[in-house]
Amino acid sequence: MLKLQGNNIYLAAMERQDCRKLYKDNEYDFKNPREPILFGCSIEEADEWFEEIQKLLKENINIRLGIFLNDGTVIGDVALQGIDDKNRSCDLGIGIAKFTNRSKGYGTEALRLIIDYGFNNLGVERVTANTLEINIPAQKALEKLGFVLEGRARKAVYFAGTRRDNLYYGLLVDEWRTVHNIIIKTHNITLSGKAGASNIMLRPLCDEHLPLLYKWNADPEVLYWSEGDDVQEYDSETVHDIYGGVSQSAFCFLVEADGVPVGECWLQKMNLKQVLEKYPENIDVRRIDMMIGEKTYWNRGIGTVIIKALVDFAFECEGVDILHVIVSDYNIRSRRVFEKNGFTVFMREASTASGGKAKEDIHLQLAKQKV
Repeated sequence: MLKLQGNNIYLAAMERQDCRKLYKDNEYDFKNPREPILFGCSIEEADEWFEEIQKLLKENINIRLGIFLNDGTVIGDVALQGIDDKNRSCDLGIGIAKFTNRSKGYGTEALRLIIDYGFNNLGVERVTANTLEINIPAQKALEKLGFVLEGRARKAVYFAGTRRDNLYYGLLVDEWRTVHNIIIKTHNITLSGKAGASNIMLRPLCDEHLPLLYKWNADPEVLYWSEGDDVQEYDSETVHDIYGGVSQSAFCFLVEADGVPVGECWLQKMNLKQVLEKYPENIDVRRIDMMIGEKTYWNRGIGTVIIKALVDFAFECEGVDILHVIVSDYNIRSRRVFEKNGFTVFMREASTASGGKAKEDIHLQLAKQKV
């Protein structure tokens, strides 16, 4: 079950009784109204709301979660609404039932959690929200999160005896990452396979995994096999540059064996000009890179499973035409892993890597029709 944990609250799917409680607890500020009143607080209507939530979730239109205090008390709901897969956008909605739970930062924390989930797990690239001009708290919360006022519909809503402006806000994924200093662009793809008796999972790589990336990229023995250049270690800033840069045009994954993080890998749009020049412009060429950072998991067949999962994903889901990888001549294990998955030698050339361990770069290729 999906659960997004914050500091003071968490978000989780609501049960029928949670919807009933929110309907029962809902309080309207008649002295200082900011939004149109929602009439109807019966159990029947709460149950209809619950059923509607399930329906829209199954149709991939809305994701509505309950806002729970850490003691398990439901206090409100928050949603990504009108999810548009084609345009990778959605709208934001939130409600806190009781006065006593408002203006305590719970709403802002809930919005931060679900926006982050939308950008980093659903692949959304734009989130919108709208509110009345008199709802100053909502405007402050949105602006605090990085939303930009994009438009104003003048006198668009008749409310409390007066016509009010409706304000429209927008937030782009790049703005979110800048405001919140997010380094690794993530996604919502999970892949799996089997290496002997071990369950292998490829999960979306994100900033939470940076401590593991620091560790693996500071191990000279790991880097000896993963890097063609003679590198002893990468500092944290270089790690940020590598994964922050690659993730902009790649699906980057954390590799787990029976729940234990053991390495990383990615499927990336080919970024080497000298390789792209060898193919027609209309061909989708990608590359695969991987690192097994936990040395106790070497020689267990995990690399072969990783490559198979990425190959299947590339051809079956991404519509890739050709996979093109480059391995150094000394890294015989890496070459064998790719060849086990159907890759064949495309060409050889003198290595351009620094140092002397690599004499030759071996280009391997796998075309879609060969799978």
